[in-house]
Amino acid sequence: MNEPTVKRLIENCEKVALDADDFSSVLVGPAQEACFSICCIWDYVQQGNPKRIAQAPSFAIDTLDGCIQELLDGFPTTARAASHSQEQEERIRLHPLMQRELARQDADLKLLENNPDLKTLKSQWHAPAKSNIDL
Repeated sequence: MNEPTVKRLIENCEKVALDADDFSSVLVGPAQEACFSICCIWDYVQQGNPKRIAQAPSFAIDTLDGCIQELLDGFPTTARAASHSQEQEERIRLHPLMQRELARQDADLKLLENNPDLKTLKSQWHAPAKSNIDL
């Protein structure tokens, strides 16, 4: 894919990213994180910098962290504290949603190690109609 096309895709993704000042929903953060993740992937395609592609899964983890915290503690993600106790971090890490995401990311890395073609990647795709927070 040529550089101007990738640059346009990044710009389009950034344009549709929600601004937290414009919305009060707790889903703004996860929506932003999805856009950031996509931009990281396009940045990687454009620059070839492995640090950019490595950032993409961290946004999925961040989304799950907030979602699970809300499920466990019953308060909106926007009001959560900046840091967690070690016990709370462990509860989040062991939660079934987080464990499923970590297992999926591990399986994806193992698949990508073999440099599969696009057809193989599509056939191995995990639950494409379901998000990592079960939406």
